[in-house]
Amino acid sequence: VPVTSHFTTTADYVYKEKAEKAAARICSREFGKKNQSRGTEKQRFLSAVTDKGVFFMNRTPSILCKKIYAVEDEAGAVSRIFMNAVKKSALEHGLDIITCKCPIFPNEKTEHVFIPSLKLGFVTINKRHNLKIVPERIIHAARFTDPKKHFRHKIRIRFALRSASNLI
Repeated sequence: VPVTSHFTTTADYVYKEKAEKAAARICSREFGKKNQSRGTEKQRFLSAVTDKGVFFMNRTPSILCKKIYAVEDEAGAVSRIFMNAVKKSALEHGLDIITCKCPIFPNEKTEHVFIPSLKLGFVTINKRHNLKIVPERIIHAARFTDPKKHFRHKIRIRFALRSASNLI
């Protein structure tokens, strides 16, 4: 039986283009001119599911970065789109990046993107990822969702998040 995530449900009410455009605006402001060569990507994990619950290495972002953009997203659908857009733009600008995958859905979701040369980071924050420093800017996922469609899925999303939390 294939495993499906709550991303399927949340994708129904997310304004994908709006999230990608917001990421593109920030990237164009932060990254500067495009380089001739393409950047490289290293993949890491910044969190893990342990016998004591989710462990998040919350000091790493402040060690790697002077400036952090945080996407506040409980369901993970908006941050997934946003981080993919940041990752794509950084690589196209010739920047070397570190991407941190979701330990539960590593093939589906990038949770954090760090650009060491710029001392810049983009992180997902929620109940499982508490950041220990104040970010430069918090981007609220609700900006990129259709409130009417979200309301229709609210019970289902809450159930999926609660079930995931119980399983962890």
